[in-house]
Formats: sequence, structure tokens, C-alpha cells
Amino acid sequence: MKTSKLIMSYLLALIVLLLSVTSTFAVDVVDIDNKISEELLDIISTNKNDTISVCIYLNNCDKNIVNKRLNEKYKYNVEAYENKRVYYNEVVPNIIIDNKTIAVTVEGEKITPQILSLDNSNSSLDIETRMKINRAMTEDVNKFLRCYREEISSVVGTYVSDFVENNIELFAKIIFQPKYGEFVIAEVSAQNVYNLSKLSEVCRIDYFENVEYQNCSWNANSVVQSDDNIGLGSNLYNDGTGYDGTGIKIGVIEAEYSRYDETNYNLLDANISYVDAPAVSERIIKAYHPTKVCSLICGRKTIIDGKTYGGAAAGATVYQTGIDNLVELLSAIEKFSSMGVNVINFSGGEQTGTGYDYDAQCVDNILHNTRVSFVVSAGNNDNGITDVHTPGKSYNAITVGNAITKLGNEARDFITVAVASSYEEDSYCANKPDVVAPGTYIYWPVSESEVFLLGHGTSYSAPIVTAVVAQIMQSDCLAIFNPNAAKNYIICGSSNENIDGTTVSYGELMDESGAGLVNAVRSYECSNYGTEYYGVYSASQTAPTEYKTVATYNLKKGESIRVALTFEKEENILLYEEYGNNIDIRLVRDNPYSTYCVASESTNNNVELIDTKIQTTGNYCLQVRLTSSMLDPSGNSDLHYWISWRTY
Repeated sequence: MKTSKLIMSYLLALIVLLLSVTSTFAVDVVDIDNKISEELLDIISTNKNDTISVCIYLNNCDKNIVNKRLNEKYKYNVEAYENKRVYYNEVVPNIIIDNKTIAVTVEGEKITPQILSLDNSNSSLDIETRMKINRAMTEDVNKFLRCYREEISSVVGTYVSDFVENNIELFAKIIFQPKYGEFVIAEVSAQNVYNLSKLSEVCRIDYFENVEYQNCSWNANSVVQSDDNIGLGSNLYNDGTGYDGTGIKIGVIEAEYSRYDETNYNLLDANISYVDAPAVSERIIKAYHPTKVCSLICGRKTIIDGKTYGGAAAGATVYQTGIDNLVELLSAIEKFSSMGVNVINFSGGEQTGTGYDYDAQCVDNILHNTRVSFVVSAGNNDNGITDVHTPGKSYNAITVGNAITKLGNEARDFITVAVASSYEEDSYCANKPDVVAPGTYIYWPVSESEVFLLGHGTSYSAPIVTAVVAQIMQSDCLAIFNPNAAKNYIICGSSNENIDGTTVSYGELMDESGAGLVNAVRSYECSNYGTEYYGVYSASQTAPTEYKTVATYNLKKGESIRVALTFEKEENILLYEEYGNNIDIRLVRDNPYSTYCVASESTNNNVELIDTKIQTTGNYCLQVRLTSSMLDPSGNSDLHYWISWRTY
């Protein structure tokens, strides 16, 4: 009997051991399949004894505590800084100017964006009062943004720091440890790649190569297309309805360790300063490229031969720094964010092949957490390769191509991308570039009476959009905290003459020119005249099966309408062919239950666009639906989206 019991005990122990081994083996297989990229596995197989540079993406930490801290420490209602209706009802009336509230200043009149607009000649408030209120609101949102970034960096930075400290034995060297991003770039052994993949905080590990960036400009003597020598101060591009970026901070990041030349004629009176680069200072040199980029943003206004030249954001505060590679780019974005910068321009990039690369992923993660707008050049095609350069492949960036326009005495009947501009996008991200801007044969003043040909390239297209974003932020201060809103207004306001009245269906933006040619006035109108909608899909709710009506219109036959929807990439997840969060929009005639007239139904955009000519006069409904979702049921990943529209 004892022998029988002993045998049974051995058998049970053996079964437990086998189950344990099987379970461990299964976990390893799952971890490898789900967490380690194929490229990294291939590298490990040939470098088993060497340390390998990797990017370790972490599961998103709980950021609910940020909103709680903002409320408890500073009495901020975060929703008010996301929703314009709440902001104008709860915050604006209590902002102080000249020792009294805005509510008292406007003498009981309802406070609306239209009343406060600098462009409203019929406002009951004089222009000086409106300018004071405008500055006070900008300062209020910037103060909130500073508090938000302090708290988000504390939460995210602590989360990443704890992860590193608790697993320090697995790292041979830390290359970059962000305070705003949920990832770590490090050198680790092949074995420790597997060990890291087993940690619950890790969602993915990818091979890392520190990409070196180049500026995206060429000499002008090779160009055969021209923008007809127009000044960028013309009404067509950046009249800006009186806004010049006052109160907005702009960061300019330049590749190849270069800095602007402050002795340049166009920058003599500019509000611009240089910020020490992440690299050694002796490598920084004054160069032509950053001087031109900064001039396009904040250069002085000059009139030569009846044409107005100058930066569209001459009233902004501009900082410039120089970098060489991806790690330094990430460092610069974080540094500018800590300095309170609202929008960053990067006129550089590199061709890195296809796919959602680690650089785009890291940039997206930091952009989402810092709430900074990031405008980047699409890149110039090299040897016939027209793929959008990275980090222009970042979902949350505003990626800008180089436009060729037909101007002068001829009708402006088309817009096309320049032969030198990159425009081919990966299948996972079918809306790049987002917009185009002038970038070919741009002239700039070098004296009170002389202009100079800058050259061409997407390097000079991006800063034009950056300046317009600054104008939008000044005119609509909530765009300061909501870069997704600023991007939305840029998309919706872009000129679309090249669409030629045809329907843009299934969310596909134009193949080469994105949403069209940037137009400051139209973008301003989208943000200031009640033609917008802000929505949130809660992570705790099931994706709805019915469309939600967000606006109704009475439209006439022959009238056209453009609707843009944008949302951010929030989760620190890998993208292949499509993005897990997808929102569709559609236009329905007569009643909400009718068959739609036109819809955007893509599965791989976080930008959706409807642009159509109305065929039948009647009432129309604009509807929206979340069709697929990777939202976290804990409520940590609510999906915020913006919609704006305009008729023409």
C-alpha cells in the first residue's frame, strides 16, 4: 500500500512538472510571437553573443491620476480645456483682465468665439478689448498646459523610471529614457530580449537603429516648375485675418546640427533665440537652411514692388535647436515641451522603407502625452523614390508636401504635388502627406528692395503650415492643448480646387496632395464660426452599431461641403495594415435613417474626409460611428475626436 501511494506521489509530481514545463514553454512562444518583432528575431539568431540595440514599448500607464491631480492641486476641470462649449461657459467668464473678469468686461453679453474674433467688424467690443481678451485666454490655456505637462511627465516619467530600476540587471546600456514617452531605448543581450518580453509591462520589442536625419531642401537651379514669384504674405496663403501667432511658442528643430544666422536681414527684429542642442555645442554651425526655415515662420513683414513678404507667425516666440539623429530628435521634442512650446517644426527626415517604424511610433507616443503639435516635411524624392520620409509617417504629425500652384493671371484651377516632393504612403497610414504648401521657387527679402530665391523642397513647405498652426492657436486657444483640433482645422480648411467637384469616398484623401493646399483663412473660419464638433468615445462603452447625428444642414443643389474628422493615435500598439481605432463619417439626406449620400469608411486612417457637391436641395445629417476599437475597458483610453466642416 505504501509503495502504491509512493508511486502515485511520484506520478503526480511528474504530471505537475510536465504541466509546469509545458506552461512555461507556451508562455515563451506567445511572448515571442506577440512581443518580439520578426526583424529582431532574425538579428538575435545571428548575434546571440552580442548586445543589441532595441526599443522596448511599454503598456500605457494609468493616466487617470493626471486629471485627478489637476483638479485637486490646481482646481482645473480638464474637460473644459478639451470642449469649447464647456470652456466658454465655465472658464472664460472668470478670466481676469484689467482687474476684472471677462464677464464684467463684456457687460453681460454672451461670450462667444464670434464676439471675441479679431476679424469680426460687427463685434460689440472694440478691437483693443478683444486683443486683451485674446491674450488672456491664450495665457490661461498655456498655464493649464504647463501644469498638465508637469503632471504627465511625473506620472509617465516615474512609470518608466520604475520599470528601468526594477529590471536594471537586464540592460547593458540605457540609450534613451523618456519622461513623456512609454518606451525605453537600450542595449541588451539576446537572452535578455527574451527575459524582457516576459514582463507584464512590455507590449513589444523592436530592433533599434539610430536613424540620422537630413534637411529636406534642394537647390533651385534644378527646378522646372515655379510658384510665379509670389510673396507668402499674400491673402491666398497666410493673411490670417489679423493673427500673427502672438502668445504662441514655436520650436524649430533642424537636422545636421545647424542653427540660424541672426544677422540675416529678415531675422534682425524677430523674436527668436537658439537653444542648446542635445549634441556637443562645438558641432553647431550657422547655416542657410535653418535661417530660411525660421524666416518663413517669423521673418519681418516687408513690401517690395507691391508684394508683401514675411512670416505668418511674426508675433510668436521662436526657439531653434539642432539635432542629428532620432534619439536627439526625441530629446529635443521633450525639451521644447518642457519649455512650454506649442508647435514644433521639423524640416527633415530620412527614407527608411515601409512600415510603422520605431521612430514614428516613439514620436507618436511623445506627441500624444505632451499635447504638442508637430509639423514635419514629407521629404524630397531621391532617385525616383517618392515614399514619405520618417518621422513624417507618424500618425499624430501634420505631414506637409510641396505644392505646385497655377497662379498669376490664369485661373487657379488645379493643385498638384511638386515632382521633387515625396507623397507615397504605407498601407497602414493612407493619409500622408496631410496637406501641401508652397515649396518651389519661394522668394524672400534680403534687403529693403531686393528679394532672393530660397530654393525648393518640403523643408520650406512645412514652416508655412507651422506658422498657420500658430495663427490658429492664437485665434482658438483650445487648439493649444488639443493638437488634434489644430490638425483638423488645417485639413478642413485646405483648398480643394484640384478635387474639381468630385466625391471623395471611403475616407481616401487625394493620392498626392493630401487634403489640398493649406489656407489660413479657411482654417480660421472652421475654428471660429460654430462649424465644429468635439466628441469622446468612452473606453467603457461598447462600439455603437448606429450612427450618431452630430450636425444638420440645409444644403442647396450645386453647393459643396467638406467635412474633416481627426483623432489621435493613443495606444502604444503596433500597426500593420490598419489602425485598431476607426471612426467613420457619412452624409445622409432627408432623415437620419436614410441611405447615405457619401461616406468615409476607411479602416486605416485617423483622418477622415468627405468632400462632395450636393446634387439635390434638402436637409442633410452628418453622422459618425466608431466601427472598430482597441480602447482599454478600464477607461484609460477614451477616444477624443474632432469634426469641422465648411460649405463653399
